[in-house]
Amino acid sequence: MSSSGIHAGISGIALVRAADVLLRALGNDEITLLLAAATLPNEVSAQLGLVDPGTQQVALSPVVVRNLTTPATGPRKQMEFLVSGATVASVVTDLNVASGQALFENALGLQYGGELLPVEEVAPEYCSGTPYLYRVRAVEERAVARDPFPRLRKGAKELGLRRAGPGWRGEGGCPYEMCASPKEMAWFMQFAKDSFYMTLLARLAAIDPARTVTVNGTTRAPLIVAENELVVPVVPLPDCFYIEWGAAQTAQRQGGIRELMAMECVISYHTFGTAASGVDRGRSLAKLDMELMSLCQPPWTEKRDYTQSPSVDLGTGIAWTQPVLGRVAGSDTLRNEGLPRGEEGVRLERSASLAVFFFPEVSFL
Repeated sequence: MSSSGIHAGISGIALVRAADVLLRALGNDEITLLLAAATLPNEVSAQLGLVDPGTQQVALSPVVVRNLTTPATGPRKQMEFLVSGATVASVVTDLNVASGQALFENALGLQYGGELLPVEEVAPEYCSGTPYLYRVRAVEERAVARDPFPRLRKGAKELGLRRAGPGWRGEGGCPYEMCASPKEMAWFMQFAKDSFYMTLLARLAAIDPARTVTVNGTTRAPLIVAENELVVPVVPLPDCFYIEWGAAQTAQRQGGIRELMAMECVISYHTFGTAASGVDRGRSLAKLDMELMSLCQPPWTEKRDYTQSPSVDLGTGIAWTQPVLGRVAGSDTLRNEGLPRGEEGVRLERSASLAVFFFPEVSFL
């Protein structure tokens, strides 16, 4: 090894120690990171978002805290935390995290002074390739008076809801006469979501049971509902279908007390191909296209309550439209800035859209 390499390593380690000593002298404060548990059980209930993985708290010290100025229209509070690189390195090793920056970016929040603040930005300071200090900026947004039922009020006329009489409030303060609280309103859509996912999951296992992916250390089928996963920034897995749910609205008027609802659904996927050169990426994407079309046939299934074990038949069904395949992003198309740098000419991705129809379990009229 050259002498320059030895001196570079020594200078980096020395600065890490110096920064740690300086932070202890200037403030020696402490913050706590709130992290989601790293693993979930390999169960369907976890994939449906029915299992809370819990959280873990990680204390970091020494830390120096700085209050930053905020504009009149900006956040109510903006703070910068200078965290010791030595402390972060120790935590990264203990938790087996990829890097110090990933540790902060994956945090659900940062606790300081009895408040939980979202992490806005992380900027490591390096010397000879070694991070000796982390600048972490956290913000607290200004409190804004919000209508607790914005979508309900906006869609009340379309949904046929009647305004309640003066002084009347349903469960949760709902201002409309109906058979469900706002929380229960979410449940009647959730039954349709869960039934759609479980149907496609069973069909995918029948088509190709050997194809699996690893998510947070758990091996499972390559079909993921984005809203049911841990709230951490992750890179989407290749050759895997991601389901995202959109708005739900009345599909058509009927004479009864139940109305047919339509909910937007987007299924996204991408591939790099099976060859290192990526020459078969087009064939791989076409295979995923055909697989998705097969999963969605036939376009109906019974609606079940998967919060119970065994699941319970709710007596109605759901149906959906044929997926509409969107344009391909990646090579042979316009440059997609959302793709990882250097992969614009290799990765191919597509999103397919469809509508899921169902009858709710509550009476709107």
